[in-house]
This record gives sequence, structure tokens and C-alpha cells, in this order.
Amino acid sequence: MLYDAAQALRGFVESLSNWYVRRSRERFWGEGPETQDALTTLYEVLTRLSRLIAPFVPFTAEAMYLSLEAGQRKGALASVHHTAYPTPDEAALAPELAEDMALLRELASLGLAARKSVGVRVRQPLRALEVILARPERAERLAPLLPLLLDELNVREIHFSQEPERFVEFKVKANFKALGKRLGKDMKLCQTMITGMDPAAVRRAVLGDGLRLELPSGEVVLGLEEVVVEVSPREHFQAAGSASAVVALHADLDDDLREEGLAREVLSRVQTIRRELNLGYTQRIDLSIDGDPALVKAAERFREHLSRESLVRQWGAGDGGEARTLDVDGLPLILRVSPV
Repeated sequence: MLYDAAQALRGFVESLSNWYVRRSRERFWGEGPETQDALTTLYEVLTRLSRLIAPFVPFTAEAMYLSLEAGQRKGALASVHHTAYPTPDEAALAPELAEDMALLRELASLGLAARKSVGVRVRQPLRALEVILARPERAERLAPLLPLLLDELNVREIHFSQEPERFVEFKVKANFKALGKRLGKDMKLCQTMITGMDPAAVRRAVLGDGLRLELPSGEVVLGLEEVVVEVSPREHFQAAGSASAVVALHADLDDDLREEGLAREVLSRVQTIRRELNLGYTQRIDLSIDGDPALVKAAERFREHLSRESLVRQWGAGDGGEARTLDVDGLPLILRVSPV
């Protein structure tokens, strides 16, 4: 039981840091009500987390509590180990939102896997992502969350489709490991029957009520764990799939996409310099860019985005910062960053 609890906490911390905090950076940087809401939510999560982890990592929990509450909040107890262990707040639960966010994160993982297959790094924008859900009715619920997916996968458009055959090909076969003992001598016949069927129809069946086969020993119903479904992209696409969805990326690049990719490479180099200078998250900078004309042109075209993401106050840093010569895919880039 303790092991299961510890694993659940570990998964939660990974989700908190690698998803919520990372995806909320722009909200944390602002000054309006949305920023206050984001910071209040994070504070509430961290204070409760310090109590939840106290039995497992007592010193870490104490350090968190002392930083967040003791001495910071009037009436706070002296130690996290003096506080009551948290109990669930049923009124705060939003199961549908949790399900939708879990599906969105799964789509993000599939999209990143497809990107890895085609060898295109995330900083390079792609034209579109095609999404085929096993439960198409969930597309409407996902709509408000799609800006997160657009940004996470760096694609310009997301389309929902119910025609996976336009983008991918399916290959199906029996799972010998799962079915061998169950079917015995009928195993080879089962494999022959499955490979002779329409792969898309087999996939729909195992995602639904199961694939029904008439064997000499009687009828069997095969589920998703008993049939292997492989996904192969059609030309100009790269794909990945799971039980919940299939995603297909438009993998072709044009000059417009390549130029935006160069701008994002410039942004990455600026952010690296910010980290090397140990600048705070809200520290603004003046920025000067020189080097290969293609890089300068790309940076100028996406100046607004670069300014917002790297907190540029003014372009043209003069002599206020050290000039650094960097490499972007073999092209020279000269950056001068001046903290203000």
C-alpha cells in the first residue's frame, strides 16, 4: 500500500512539474487576475503536497513547508509534521476535465513519438496534425484544450477525422503470447483468419465490443490485448497510435515553415543565454541580433513572438551586453543580451 501511494505521488509530481508548471509559464509571468489565479493554485497544490509527502520524505516536506507556510502565513504551525494529513475535497473534483486532460496528454505523447520517427525536432513547426479518436464524440470536449496541444506539438492546425485510412495503414495479427494457452491448437487458424480480414475493421472491432471469431472449439471474442494493431503512415505523413487515438503529422516542410523554425532556433539560443546569465523569470532584456541574413530575417519576422517569450524590452542592445557568436544548423548567429 505504501509503495502504491509513493508511486502515485511520484506520478503526480511529474505531472505537476512537467505539465502544469511548464504549460503555465506565460500565466505566471503576467500581472492580472489570471496570473493571481495560477499562482494561488500552485501555492495550494504545493502546500498540500508538502503534507502528502511528509511520511515518505520528511525533510523535503519540512523544507517545503517552512518556505511556503511557517513564518509566511499567520497562524501556521511550526512544522509540517504538526499539521493534519489532507483529506479529499469532493466538491473540487472535476472528473470529466481530468479525463479530457489525460487524453490530451496522450495525444501529445503520440504526436511527439511521431515527430521522433520523422526526425523533426519540436522547435520546427509543422503544418497540421490529424487526430482520429477511438471515441469521436470526445472531440467536442477537447476543443477548449486544443491550444495546449497546438503549442506542445508546435503545429499550426489540428483536424479531427473519422477516416484513419486516409492517413495511415493498419496491420493486424494475433497476440500469440496472450492467446496461445487460451486457444491451443486453434491458434494458427485464428492468426490466419485475423490476417485475412480488413485491418481497419479488426481495429474497430477490438476497440468496441470485441472481435468475434468462429473456431472449431467454438466462438471466441478477442479484445485489444489479444490483437496486435500496428500503424504505418501513408506518404507525406508520420503517425503513431494507441487504444485511444491515432495521430498523423503532415511531415512535409515548405519555406514558410522552415523560416519559423529558424526563428525558434534563435529563441532557443536567447533562452540559453538567459539561463547562463542566471536571469530571473521576470527579468527583461535588451537584445541585438546579427549574423546570417536568413536568421536575421526569420527573427525580424517573428520579433513579437521572440520579444514575448524571452521578455525583450528593446531590440538593439548597443554595447551593453557581450556579443556571442553561435551556430544554428551551420549558420552563424551573433547575439548580444543586456539585462535591464
